Amino acid sequence: MNNSNVGNVFSNWFENSLLNLLEKYFDKFTELTEARMNKPRFIKQKNALNYYDGIDAAMLKKYESLGLKRCESIESGVVYYQTSELDRFMLSNQN
Repeated sequence: MNNSNVGNVFSNWFENSLLNLLEKYFDKFTELTEARMNKPRFIKQKNALNYYDGIDAAMLKKYESLGLKRCESIESGVVYYQTSELDRFMLSNQN
């Protein structure tokens, strides 16, 4: 009998695998949190095209017809999107 694992419920291999998995998720959550902190709250329409990885203006218009909310400046007429709205829309329309 291996005395190095006496009193442990799981094998050393499983515990190490579990710790590696937890470290991986921790790193991912840290990365996402940092990205969220650095992300602007609103972006201009032209930047939304890059936010969605280079879609064109016609596709963005289609997304609006499917429920994507936009904000239009009263004074300048510039269209903005809330980054959390862009995220929400894309996640709610995934297959």
